[in-house]
Amino acid sequence: MRTPIISKKSRIFLLTTGLTILAVCSFFVLRSNGPEPKKGISLFNYFSVNSVEAITLRLDLDAVYDKDSADFPGILNWVEKDGRQISMPVEISVRGKNRREVCTFPPLKLSTFENKELGAKKGHFKLVTHCTEDKGETLLLREYLTYLLYAELTDASFRTRLIHVTYEDRDGGEETVQSIAILLEPKKDLLKRLKAEDAVVDGPVKAISGEDYNRFAVFQFMIGNTDWNLDNQHNVRLLTPKEGGLPYPVPYDFDRSGLVNAPYASPHSMLPIETVRDRFFQWRGKDRKQLEPVLELFKQRKDRLMQLCQEFYMLPMEDRQDIISFLEEFYGNIDMLLTEGKRMAHSSEKVTVGAG
Repeated sequence: MRTPIISKKSRIFLLTTGLTILAVCSFFVLRSNGPEPKKGISLFNYFSVNSVEAITLRLDLDAVYDKDSADFPGILNWVEKDGRQISMPVEISVRGKNRREVCTFPPLKLSTFENKELGAKKGHFKLVTHCTEDKGETLLLREYLTYLLYAELTDASFRTRLIHVTYEDRDGGEETVQSIAILLEPKKDLLKRLKAEDAVVDGPVKAISGEDYNRFAVFQFMIGNTDWNLDNQHNVRLLTPKEGGLPYPVPYDFDRSGLVNAPYASPHSMLPIETVRDRFFQWRGKDRKQLEPVLELFKQRKDRLMQLCQEFYMLPMEDRQDIISFLEEFYGNIDMLLTEGKRMAHSSEKVTVGAG
């Protein structure tokens, strides 16, 4: 029998949620008196519209700990604002190639079925879990904040939602686990919201939207993240506007960034940096003058980005100060991106960075 992963922060989460919402309401998608859900709404949007803040997932915890790749059934429960208890079946699978190797409690994918009573459609959503017992929740909150920072810069970003989860073992052999998790916006919701479709990419990316690519690459440099690749769409979705235009990137999975600073994170051995707290600019454009507009955007948004970090009260002050210092270092050297340097990417194969 495993020791339950229940931190002090978990136990006080529900008590502090109200204060946190007031403090960071500008970036939480929580509405106490939101509109009635539309028919065919995803469960992610249903939770957002109806301010569902806590769920219980009854599942096979042995399959989670063993990181079983096969799907297994579970039951998802929550309580509505009017006191109604909702219960619905789900299919669960362990996901995350890298995190599966390092996490005691790996991330999950939940497949839901159509629920006519709720008006919820069949779909899938990702649940980013606390991963490890030691500082797992703190690292999760740092990653959640990273999503918020990118969403402040562009709508071409995954929406996220924090939720308190109780994991109950269906057979009773494992101890109940309580923790916070990140709900990640389903891809179908992302495509519908952005009026886009998956880009058709066969081989290396040859052309990409300049404004979106430059913002994406500078952001990855800002947070100290090199764990992504355009060509194989590793930790990035390439989308194309339905009305036409060049593809653009939407990033996800920031746990190996310097801003999150997970103990298991390290840069690729081929990169000329030693830790994820170092920065390396993975940019494949031709003319660095193209970066000037996006660097100006980052400068204009600096105060807002810093405010998000300072007022994210779910993180301890020590972590917020560390993140702010890390970002200040970026801003202190932001103009170096306009010139070649030892921490700049050099590639024999350039990408055509278009205007649209």
